[in-house]
Amino acid sequence: MDFASASRALPEPITSASNPLIKRIRGLGSRTGRKKAGLFLAEGESVVREALMACCDEIEEIVISSSFDRLDSLLENLPGESGCPPVKVVDDRLFKEVSGTETPLGIIALVKLPQNNRSRVLALKNALITVACSISDPGNLGTIIRTSLAFGADAVFLTRGSVDPYNPKVVRAAAGALFALPIIEDVDGKDLLNEAKAAGIQVVSLAASGDKTLKEVDFKKASLLMVGNEAHGIDPDLLAKSDLVASIPIARQSESLNAAVAHSIALYEAADQRRKTQSS
Repeated sequence: MDFASASRALPEPITSASNPLIKRIRGLGSRTGRKKAGLFLAEGESVVREALMACCDEIEEIVISSSFDRLDSLLENLPGESGCPPVKVVDDRLFKEVSGTETPLGIIALVKLPQNNRSRVLALKNALITVACSISDPGNLGTIIRTSLAFGADAVFLTRGSVDPYNPKVVRAAAGALFALPIIEDVDGKDLLNEAKAAGIQVVSLAASGDKTLKEVDFKKASLLMVGNEAHGIDPDLLAKSDLVASIPIARQSESLNAAVAHSIALYEAADQRRKTQSS
């Protein structure tokens, strides 16, 4: 379906900071505002393209700066039958004020917050699930979500205390993966581990003092892969409830790995084991 013509009759640019749309965008800058409105912001051409391809029907509105000139190409060949979301234009000066980046990217989508079912995820056959335990850095969480999609994880669970996955910085770092992967937030870690074990899912925690290396873990089984907070790691109570604690061997001169990097290495190992099983 070709929606390129959607940009040919655009409204006049909004120039007033008191415009309801501008107030709405500003409100979505906070976690409370996002929860209240049931929306989050996806900013930048590549992220908006991913949103359009994955969940066009869930985009409430697209907002562009008056100088943004690539809307036609962005709206070509979209999936679905609902048509192009409404498009509003904002004066460049005002767009810069509401943009979440130092250098405005010219386009923002207002996307509905998804409602994901944790029980359905845990019931998946041979599930591979990432658990981000109190990850506080938006860049790290975005990278963890992006890596989870790239290496075949079925979902990402976030324990309480984690940064909001719909924080604009997380959305940009996740590079569209948020639209393709179930994200289950505000999870009680102990409850999740109990549910996972009841579902026959092994719990593997990453820690420097692991009793096994990644190569010794059988990721061909249904697995919950837990990665800890950047400064404090995984809560000791959750480590104690894990089936396995795995470490990544590193050079003696190096103190530790970044949380997102450690997760990427571990998830690659899991994906590699599963690929080899499928091809044999």
